[in-house]
Amino acid sequence: MGKYDKDRFQKELAIRYCLARGVVPFLEVVVRSIADLSDSVEILTDLDVLGIETLGDGGLRRTIFDCKTTIKMSSINRAFWAAGVKEYTGCNEAYVLVKGKAVHNHRISALAIDVDLHDEQSFKDLGRTFDQAFPADDCYQAAIVRWNAVFDCYAKNGWAENLFDLSRNVVPLSRAFFDVLASAFVLWAAMGRDIRRFYEPSMEKAVFETGLRYYLWGGKESL
Repeated sequence: MGKYDKDRFQKELAIRYCLARGVVPFLEVVVRSIADLSDSVEILTDLDVLGIETLGDGGLRRTIFDCKTTIKMSSINRAFWAAGVKEYTGCNEAYVLVKGKAVHNHRISALAIDVDLHDEQSFKDLGRTFDQAFPADDCYQAAIVRWNAVFDCYAKNGWAENLFDLSRNVVPLSRAFFDVLASAFVLWAAMGRDIRRFYEPSMEKAVFETGLRYYLWGGKESL
């Protein structure tokens, strides 16, 4: 069995719902402690699926999908749990998928804390309001077996472990990362202008590389 087989069907529904709405899905995003005070990394929980949507003003909207096929907790208690995780991670809303049908009072009450309670059928009905073919397997990301294949590629290459952690767990929940990235784009734009002033199509590759190193490091002595 693959890494993501627990609650697999519901997670696929959540992923396909994201895709139907044009939202980027992230599978099983790890939530860590706000600070490391122990020798080992403290993992608090994980988000079954996290959807990130780009807004018109350039901002981001994050949605948590909590999937539960067991009936160990009432649907409203699960909603309270999801609301707490949503608040801790700075996300905007949450969907909770439960196996049994949620009580109507619970569903209405959960909306007050930005949590939308659904059983599998009601979630399918919701998905069809965005795409009549929902939950069709019509995108590469729509099937967890393909997520497993990507995970296996990272697992087979030890050097990529930190890259996997950064791209799958850190970036989706980070606020400062996108500010740093935007600043880097501004810096690269300025660098591109300068580099065009000393680059000549006829110059040899080695000459250009040397000049670029001197430019980036602030001269030969700094390099």
